[in-house]
Amino acid sequence: MSVQELTRLAEALQYELESADLSDAEARNHLQGLHDELEHRLTHPREDNQDEELIDRLREAVERFEAAHPRATGVISQIIHTLGNLGI
Repeated sequence: MSVQELTRLAEALQYELESADLSDAEARNHLQGLHDELEHRLTHPREDNQDEELIDRLREAVERFEAAHPRATGVISQIIHTLGNLGI
């Protein structure tokens, strides 16, 4: 697993955001914020402890949206797994 895999997963998350029925504006904004943060981390690697904060936010999103948005949370779970494989 690599940064390329994370880039692919970020694209998959963006696809889910665009195609999913996210009528809840708060959910859409929250998930879009996670996507944007991941994109930022891919272009600006490791600034202090921000990686741990991102992983915590990703885990919280899985718990929060698992029932309502299983496909998006599946992608987020893959992102968490990939970050773990990269030692982050």
